[in-house]
Amino acid sequence: MKRLMILGGLTLALAGCAEPIVCESVLRLKEGVDTLKEAQVLLEAPEQSMTSPDGGRVYIWKTTTHKGVGGGTITEVVLTFGPDGKLVSKRCTTTIQAPVTKEPSA
Repeated sequence: MKRLMILGGLTLALAGCAEPIVCESVLRLKEGVDTLKEAQVLLEAPEQSMTSPDGGRVYIWKTTTHKGVGGGTITEVVLTFGPDGKLVSKRCTTTIQAPVTKEPSA
């Protein structure tokens, strides 16, 4: 059992799983006030960043958690900051993935 737990943990580590993002904490960031620095305290470094048309920046974070065989969640955070570096908009979504089940053989 211990060996199975170690292998399961190793599989999650190799799959790039991180601590799950809690949308409630992300949504507490204040638009017009908070900056990337405050966001990184909650989320660490973003996975992606790009320049928005107005000269601001868009940052994206994603985490995947696994529960059981094939089930889990994917959480994505998208934060947009204006040219002044202050938060303009925020979005946090979580998608629940059902475990994959095999149909019995006939």
